[in-house]
Amino acid sequence: MILSSLLVSILFGFIIDLFFRLVKNQGDFSGYVSVGEFVSNGRGKKWLQYFIFRLIPPIIILVLLNSILLTKFILEDRLVYLIICAFVSLSFRDFFQIFKRSVFINNKLIHLLNIFLVIICAFAINYLPVELLEQISPDISGIINSFWASLFLAMIILFYYDSTSLVKKRNESDAFNRAKMNYIKSSYDVIQSQFDKTIKECCTKNNCSVPLMYSILIFENMNRPRLFRLIENFIVKIFKLRLTLGIAQVSSRLPLSDIQSITMASKILKYSASLDETALHLYPMHEKLLKNDIFLSFMKKYNSDPLYAQQICDIMEEIRNFNYGMFRNGNV
Repeated sequence: MILSSLLVSILFGFIIDLFFRLVKNQGDFSGYVSVGEFVSNGRGKKWLQYFIFRLIPPIIILVLLNSILLTKFILEDRLVYLIICAFVSLSFRDFFQIFKRSVFINNKLIHLLNIFLVIICAFAINYLPVELLEQISPDISGIINSFWASLFLAMIILFYYDSTSLVKKRNESDAFNRAKMNYIKSSYDVIQSQFDKTIKECCTKNNCSVPLMYSILIFENMNRPRLFRLIENFIVKIFKLRLTLGIAQVSSRLPLSDIQSITMASKILKYSASLDETALHLYPMHEKLLKNDIFLSFMKKYNSDPLYAQQICDIMEEIRNFNYGMFRNGNV
């Protein structure tokens, strides 16, 4: 009985995942939004619609599973099986994303929130009234026949979408690039509105590259949202540790405001303005700038991780696409 219940729970978890895969492969008509695309929409996020879309399928399947475990398997303790089902359904869409280095912290936070909400739903569904579960429990022979027919049909549809060129498939690379571009543009607008004067003054004083400064601020803001920066400052203040602080993430033993961190960053990037004219004419920038010794020397001063330099190049290239003039004279 335990093994059967476990297998059913795992199977129902895969059904939830299969649903999202089917929706995902139907292209732009489906309205499917990845976490990256959702985060990239900046202040225009439709939180309610997004989470309703993410939660309704798991809730339906978990309620159905709970009713079957109660009425067909005669289980009193069903919570563990509901949690297993939830974890299986979340594995590919959310859990694995949390451990990818290429996924920004903002995106990881949304994945964590998805996980948290689905698990909370599983706990809530476990406490639904027995009378309600008995009423909605389907006939076991009928559901088995319907289930296998539906699963078989779903597998055929999924295979069709994945293999045929007659259907417009979703281009994950394009979706990711579009999400990244939108996020960079929205982050740029926010940073410009808050720190425009500081960036201009600091970069002028230290002959610092404005595009390079913006790229670093955008990347660090992605990975260290404001709440994280507040926590880091609190840790430094209490424990006197040396951490990277502020929106520019510069090393300090004392708490730093975002403006103070920008000022310190401009000193690290002093005389980097010579990169602007060079970067302006590099195509593709994200490949050729990584071979530029001057750029790499500044990146080693700031952060020696090769992945860091690559991300900064990518962001600089996106900035050039929507603000070409910045590379000419530092205008923002």
